[in-house]
Amino acid sequence: VIKIMALALPFYSLNLFSFSIMNGFAKYSFLMIINIIGQIMGLSVTLLLIWQNNIDGALISVVISPSLMFLITLVGILNRKNFTSMIKVTSIDVAWLKKFSPYALMAVVSGIAFPFVIIAIRNHIISVEGLKEAGFWEAMNRISSYYLMFVNSIMALYFLPRFAEIENKQEFRDEIFDFYKTIIPVFALGLLVIYLLRPFIVTLLLTDEFIPVEDLFGWQILGDFVKVLSVVIAYQFIAKKMFWHFIITEMFLLLMTYFTSIYLIDIYGVKGANIAHFVSYVLYYIVILIIFGSSLFGLIEDEPHDLT
Repeated sequence: VIKIMALALPFYSLNLFSFSIMNGFAKYSFLMIINIIGQIMGLSVTLLLIWQNNIDGALISVVISPSLMFLITLVGILNRKNFTSMIKVTSIDVAWLKKFSPYALMAVVSGIAFPFVIIAIRNHIISVEGLKEAGFWEAMNRISSYYLMFVNSIMALYFLPRFAEIENKQEFRDEIFDFYKTIIPVFALGLLVIYLLRPFIVTLLLTDEFIPVEDLFGWQILGDFVKVLSVVIAYQFIAKKMFWHFIITEMFLLLMTYFTSIYLIDIYGVKGANIAHFVSYVLYYIVILIIFGSSLFGLIEDEPHDLT
């Protein structure tokens, strides 16, 4: 598994690097098209390999999917000559690197702390419920990551650079409410369809041994819905380099996720982890709304304001 991940990581990094460059040039529509094509093809290849080779196919897809994504992105960039002419590397400005250091630190904190919490929760499930139940929970998390890919892409590729451009509360409010009015209803409908089709989804992606995973969908979907509602607003922390806001709220979310999971797993079993997922993001959403309350619900004056 480690060797397979080692093979996949360079392609994932190259694809992320390519996307970041295009993001910097505000090529949102191009990125969305490339990302949608790549995600659909990657998911199709993954499902095909799992269907043909079971767990071996899933492991192979870990390498093929990022490689395919990078290939699609590279072909798309090379076919747009006006893009390649914009990419020039002349010198590295140390001053700019220092300006980006808070962003790097935010990414490191989130990237390191979250996996540790997930591992701790998984270990608790194993000790309390058993290895099989931990596998059910992990399978639910994996399915969740699949259906969140599209909306996560929209938030990362559009809202993050868009928020960086925004200079006043009114624009910020408009972007959030437009997202709530356009994307969220479609997302909610998609989640409802996923919930209704959960027996088919489990059978397609997994095996009959994972049928108990169907019982975890409800709370996971509710948690994912609230997660999207909150995270789209929280992207403002990154866009405006609100370092301490990000760190404190991220730590709050991680601590709530861990402690509510431990508490609820002891009461409800493995389903308690999914209930905790929902509860944690509800609390996180409340905190986010408190922080950005004036921007989202307060009176808007004519002059620009800090977006908090």
